[in-house]
Amino acid sequence: MKTIQSTTATLSMNHWYSNRVELLELGEIYVDKTGFIHDLLTSEFKMVLLTRPRSFGKTLLLSTIEQILSGNIDKFRTLDIATRTPVYDWKGSHVIRLDMSSYGDTPADVNIGMRIHLRSIAKRFGHKLEHNKSGPALVELIRKIVDSQIQSSSEIDKRTKTFAHGICLLIDEYDYPLVTNINKPEVLGNMRDFFASFYTSLKSAVDMIRFAFITGITRFNELSAISGMNSFTDITFDPNYSTICGFTQNEIMSNYGEFVKQAYEELKTDKSLGPCKSVDDVFGLIMDWYDGYSWDGKKKVINPVSLLNFFKYNSFGRYWYDTGGLRFLQKLQIQDDGYFKSLSNNSSFEAMITYHQTKTISPASSLLSTGYLTVGKVLEGASTKGYADKTFSLCIPNMEVRMSYAEDYLVGMAFPDISVSEQARYISLAKDFCFEFLNIRADEAAKRLSSIFAGIPYDYHFESECFYKSHMNTTLSFARGFLTAEKNTAGGEPDFVLETRGQVMVIEVKYGPSTELSVNGTLDNPSGKPRVSGDVEVTEKAGQNGEGGVSPKARNPKGKGEHRTVTFLDQGLAKAMNQINHRQYALEFLGNGKKVWAVAVSIVGRTGVKIKFEEIRRYNLPVSHETEAP
Repeated sequence: MKTIQSTTATLSMNHWYSNRVELLELGEIYVDKTGFIHDLLTSEFKMVLLTRPRSFGKTLLLSTIEQILSGNIDKFRTLDIATRTPVYDWKGSHVIRLDMSSYGDTPADVNIGMRIHLRSIAKRFGHKLEHNKSGPALVELIRKIVDSQIQSSSEIDKRTKTFAHGICLLIDEYDYPLVTNINKPEVLGNMRDFFASFYTSLKSAVDMIRFAFITGITRFNELSAISGMNSFTDITFDPNYSTICGFTQNEIMSNYGEFVKQAYEELKTDKSLGPCKSVDDVFGLIMDWYDGYSWDGKKKVINPVSLLNFFKYNSFGRYWYDTGGLRFLQKLQIQDDGYFKSLSNNSSFEAMITYHQTKTISPASSLLSTGYLTVGKVLEGASTKGYADKTFSLCIPNMEVRMSYAEDYLVGMAFPDISVSEQARYISLAKDFCFEFLNIRADEAAKRLSSIFAGIPYDYHFESECFYKSHMNTTLSFARGFLTAEKNTAGGEPDFVLETRGQVMVIEVKYGPSTELSVNGTLDNPSGKPRVSGDVEVTEKAGQNGEGGVSPKARNPKGKGEHRTVTFLDQGLAKAMNQINHRQYALEFLGNGKKVWAVAVSIVGRTGVKIKFEEIRRYNLPVSHETEAP
């Protein structure tokens, strides 16, 4: 890989977002993707579609392609494209570049804006356009440019009418006018008809097009650009081009290694991140936060916007997510809670990925194309020609997306009526709990979890183990790791598995519905039935092999309510830990170089919480840490 980088190793965000050729001229860092462009331009592909989520560098990729097609060899002599075989033909072509996001939001505006742009291009070539509709005007422009090429070519070329270079057409954000109007049915219908007509007109110019490259976010099926042009190739899921946008781990270390070292110096004392003992630890955190995007289920890339903003501030934040967040999904009308819940707990699911119809948007396809889900595995059809109507295993890409969803979606779903300030308080407590929990500080973690449960409004409270597990799921979603609820292991399904770069936590939760113990040791009794004294048995019966809820019989002398709560908590811990160890839930995680913890969480009522950690080095040899929050 060739790397161009400034001698001072400075990073300019403004320069990064400018033309890639300007980056080379300014001596800024340049991640070389020209090898992929060489492969595209020397392949049998003539019409190419690439979709990627917003802010993944599609426009910058198009700028590079434009410079190469224009024959600017001097800009690329030291880059990959100059070393590849077969040798690329650097004879320049005329390039027409359109940006569909810059013309307007209605068919009339798009037509006028594109027509004005086409006339300015024609003027540059010394031509004048007669057509008023943008589609025919584009075809007219192509014909006039090609006719000029013929007139200036040899007599043999005139007779055969072969165009050695032809026209190169680049269209950026082809789907922008459609996505912008996705929840305006009447405008969307008119826009769909407009673009269908536009691309149908373009068919008549296919023979005069040397190469066409179109980018966007979503993949719509009705447009003639996709369904009508038989030579059009969708490389969105082609494994040969899966890393054409975004940065791989090797590209980051080759080009931004100095910035990783600088980040380590800034973050090594930041206790909120856990132990950062080396540059590798910080690099691992960067990967956990921002890496994970895949379009072939194997090779992964990191989002450039997130990475560069992290290096700018040396702080982990929601940089990519905040460029659009839920607002973009709201445009796509994604309302199926099942997909959002999958985002919250990192569970994967199978889905058929298809081209969109503008009248019916597939939630799974939309979440994938917009970057909120990514490909975990390709389950069917490893074709290099595209993956329409194939089945994928989809999963959340990284911590930035998952934690953003937890903050923006899960809390609002759990407490739809509480104020923004109360939601902020919950989020703050959840983050504090996760920090203490991941650092094996059982006493502090138990206190914070107790505060979270105590703060749940009575309107949302239910006396059930399922209720508390649900809120544990929401709370653990703020942990800097990957959370899986009811993960399938050889021994069964623990309530949660939380995996970080350095450790694995296998978590089992037990709940004792005390109906709130009073200060004198008796039970609050909202039912009006006679109060219970002496031996008390919680009615949730324990299952076989230690599974089930807390089921203690405990003496309850008057004035000993707190001791009785502690007894319930201890029995809950014992049952949870016994279940983890008896079923050997942690067995598959041993021997992978990570520290493995069995974690028992016992809850009694709204405020009784006790947590116990056992480090599992091998079974029957635990090292214990436990505490409680009364």
